[in-house]
Amino acid sequence: MDAMPDLRKSLPPPAVALLERVGAYASAQKVRAWLVGGLVRDLFLGVGNADLDIAVEGDGLKFARGLAAELPAQAVEYERFLTATLTTPDLGRLDIATARAEDYDSVAALPKVRPAPMKDDLHRRDFTINAMAASLEPGEFGTLMDPFGGVADVSGGLIRIMHDASFRDDPTRMMRGARFAARFGFVLEAGTARLVGEALAQGVLGRLSADRLRNEFFLAFMEPEPGAAVVAMADMGLLKTAVPGADSGGDYANLAGALARLLPMVEKGTGFDPAVAHLLLLFRGADAASATRAAAVLNLGAVARRAFDRVPALGGLAKRLAGARTAGDVHRVAREEPAEVLLAVLVMLGPEEARKAVLAYLGRGRSLLPATTGDDLIRMGYAPGPLLSVILETLLQEKLDGRLADRAAEEEFILRTFPRGGTAGGKRGAAKA
Repeated sequence: MDAMPDLRKSLPPPAVALLERVGAYASAQKVRAWLVGGLVRDLFLGVGNADLDIAVEGDGLKFARGLAAELPAQAVEYERFLTATLTTPDLGRLDIATARAEDYDSVAALPKVRPAPMKDDLHRRDFTINAMAASLEPGEFGTLMDPFGGVADVSGGLIRIMHDASFRDDPTRMMRGARFAARFGFVLEAGTARLVGEALAQGVLGRLSADRLRNEFFLAFMEPEPGAAVVAMADMGLLKTAVPGADSGGDYANLAGALARLLPMVEKGTGFDPAVAHLLLLFRGADAASATRAAAVLNLGAVARRAFDRVPALGGLAKRLAGARTAGDVHRVAREEPAEVLLAVLVMLGPEEARKAVLAYLGRGRSLLPATTGDDLIRMGYAPGPLLSVILETLLQEKLDGRLADRAAEEEFILRTFPRGGTAGGKRGAAKA
């Protein structure tokens, strides 16, 4: 694994064309441009990766502006971090950064950045496997820079930190290390594992902002194997330190796999966040006090908090839905529940018939409406008022139960069940809650 894979053979032609344009422009401007980041690592692993991250030795923002005009491309600059994102209509997107060093004023503070040579830029990174770069200079296109032994650690399956203060500078690196270990089947190098223990003993995770901590959890949930990522975090001691009350990882890993299989099968609706469903499963056994603490520690937004507040009720809701046989049964029990809650409960359910009913409800029932509207009911002779809502809700439940196939069947059912001139009680009474 010593030789750098050939960029021209390893990457899609549009990506190669874009990188060659970058290298040619850099050469014309008499600066050095490098391909960096996870893509270089993943080339050695034979893993697909579409992220094109470029580091420029010089003024990266000035370089990005000039390159944007040359390609052409749309550019968005992030001046504080000396980075920019370019989007081209034909060749794709790339992120451009000034090769830089970082200084941290305190534990877990965001870094102050300053331009620096490429070797210093690699030294500021999290792990050796991510501290490699490939030259884009036309005469040496694809030549590897690996000053810290990244290729050897990829070959050895090791996650190795760059320097002893790294976890104190940025505690999120511990969680990233867990994600990489799970994703690639790697292990922490012995010295790195020792530094994790020391950092946790010093309480560095508690210095992270809630937003950064939450983001790291949500990134773990979006891994190809989120269960493995959470187990790795638990094994490193991160889980109990960051959010007491969470599952230790083992049972969650099985549930997370089931959740991943179910996600494509359900209608999730506007605003649905699969990470919240994962969070519910991770805390499914927590009591109200633990759930409240976790919500505060992670600074959950209002929509996520509405779902997460149902953590103590998940077990009870699963029991109530265990007897469901139709989507209508599910609707009667759980019509007010957020989709993330129902999805978490679906994963937890035992009876196969109940699982099918909840899946049917999540698959189509939440968006299903009767063909008959309130205006139709008025035209049929029903007076405006509470009865209309009762009729429509009853229609929906009948439709979810599969007893009303079309508009004609709905009208026949309405006239039979709710005589015109009746009250909200009707023949059937109000729809069951």
